[in-house]
Amino acid sequence: MENSQLLYTELGDLVIVRVECKGTWVESKAFLEFAKRKIKEGKKVIVDLSNCKLLDSTFLGSLAYLALKRGKIEIFKPGKAIKRAIQTLGLGKIIKEIDIPVGEGKKGVVEKKLSPPEAETILLAHKSLVKAHPGNLPEFKDLIEMMEKEIEKK
Repeated sequence: MENSQLLYTELGDLVIVRVECKGTWVESKAFLEFAKRKIKEGKKVIVDLSNCKLLDSTFLGSLAYLALKRGKIEIFKPGKAIKRAIQTLGLGKIIKEIDIPVGEGKKGVVEKKLSPPEAETILLAHKSLVKAHPGNLPEFKDLIEMMEKEIEKK
């Protein structure tokens, strides 16, 4: 069984995050925290999907969240299934496919915490999907309500 992981390369002011295998709710919190930190440092974040087979709605919502904050987010080499999901969710205007430069830079692994992600990450991601494309509300309304109730319990 393949393990999903997030790798990164820094080339000056550019940070390329490579999603290996799958990008799911498990990786979403670590990805968001890492990307927000790098953006705050003044770096541009691009997501390399060349070795990624699947992005779930939470990961796509995390991309939508960043895109809504920045105006767009750029991705590299998404597969057909990922392209289809982006179009189906109406995210084509804010998630742009580009070519990225290849070069040597600082490399590393984005560390994931072993604890399950917080309901806040899942809620943020799915609210971002709805904000990016209101037509997504019927698909994610129940999940959003469930996560809001989960957060209220805390």
